[in-house]
Amino acid sequence: MKRIMLSLMSIATVVLLATSATGAWFSDQEEIKGNSFTAGKLDLVLGENSTLPFLVSNVVPNDKGNGTVMLTNVAGSIPGKLSIKLTKTIDEENDMIEPETASYPRPDGTSGGTTGDYAGNGGELDLFLQFAPFVDVNKDGTFNTGDIQLAYNGQSTLYPGYRSGDLYYSGLNSYLAAWNNIMTLNGGESVNIVVPWQFPTESTDSNYSQNIAMTDSLGFDMTFTLDQVH
Repeated sequence: MKRIMLSLMSIATVVLLATSATGAWFSDQEEIKGNSFTAGKLDLVLGENSTLPFLVSNVVPNDKGNGTVMLTNVAGSIPGKLSIKLTKTIDEENDMIEPETASYPRPDGTSGGTTGDYAGNGGELDLFLQFAPFVDVNKDGTFNTGDIQLAYNGQSTLYPGYRSGDLYYSGLNSYLAAWNNIMTLNGGESVNIVVPWQFPTESTDSNYSQNIAMTDSLGFDMTFTLDQVH
């Protein structure tokens, strides 16, 4: 009986040691809580006190003016590269009256001869109206230090402007282009886009008379894009 009791005690001791050994390993535990991702914000907004789009009628030689719109990256967390594109939307003859048909005809562009002004050519106002758009960085309404001119054929140049000649005026067809990555607009930052225009009293080409632009109409769209800086 004593031998049986000793055996039972030995078994109990082994079980106890095995149980104790199971929980004897060192351990430690740490946590990183609250992992979260939130997308940034980039939002280009046109200012409410804009003088664009243009709605100008009865345009005649010696007229001039300008339009302005404020662009703001209102979201405030992501900088973006500003790009601008101009697209012609209207080029209409509208009506043929006697002063037009009696004036210098429009060159045909091949032999140096001329053809009469007629409705099939579209309008001729694009031959005379000139534009000089620029980014008014300091928003003071004038083209000066730090401002960026949107020059001929998609070129963007700092003041004093294209070919270092201050503001450079050209016909709309010269501006049917895209100015890419003009500048960076940080969150909350804004600039003005100013579009001066003029109708010169004298044509730059002796083949043209301003009379052929009578009754004609011209229109264009401006597209502003803000792309994330990367």
